[in-house]
Amino acid sequence: MIPRFALLLLPLLAVARDIRLLRLEGPENPPPRLFLLGTEAEGELDLPLLSPSTRRLAVGEGALELRLLKAKPAPREPLPADAPLIRIPAGKDDLLLILLAGPGSLGFRAEVVAVPPSAGAEGALLWFNLQPRPLHVRLGEAAATVIPPGASRATLPPVAPGTPFSARLDLGSGPEGREVRPFLRATWVRAPRGRLLSFVVADPDRAAPRILSVPDPDEPAPAAPPRPQVPAAGRR
Repeated sequence: MIPRFALLLLPLLAVARDIRLLRLEGPENPPPRLFLLGTEAEGELDLPLLSPSTRRLAVGEGALELRLLKAKPAPREPLPADAPLIRIPAGKDDLLLILLAGPGSLGFRAEVVAVPPSAGAEGALLWFNLQPRPLHVRLGEAAATVIPPGASRATLPPVAPGTPFSARLDLGSGPEGREVRPFLRATWVRAPRGRLLSFVVADPDRAAPRILSVPDPDEPAPAAPPRPQVPAAGRR
């Protein structure tokens, strides 16, 4: 039989989902770290370029809002009026906060994406479509994977690790995005380990979007559960 006070601790032992920062672009001299502030979560994360942050911020399962700041504010210090507001959706795990060049004193705009599960497959390609047209991805002779705007998908090259394969990327056009226009033709080699995160982002200086690819060798790690606090009634 579980003691009554132990039942009170069970919600505290639940493993929370987490979020990482990923700076794809931004100001020339960004700060080495940024601070995320919310009513239910806060913390400082490192800010390497084209690499996910080594630190993770544990967040709850429900929807929440965070502010992106240069540093933790002092008590009662007003937040900058142009601090980016980040809305975290409920129910999505392994979150990435993508930082792109933007207006304001911070010089960033932020988008939240969920890393699609790749079932631990080595050499998986994970796609994030951050531009307004559907993205059609075809690897080798496999059927095309269609990725709507704002969505992400995991694809697996249909060859053995270390083997070349053809890659065809097309952009949807027309009222429903069913017509396709060639975007990229290439020959790639399936990586022997890890996974590659590829972000297709709009480019304000040209009609075609850009592809920014970032290696992510680590599978998502669960956040450490908080230290259990024994209620006063259960102490001896």
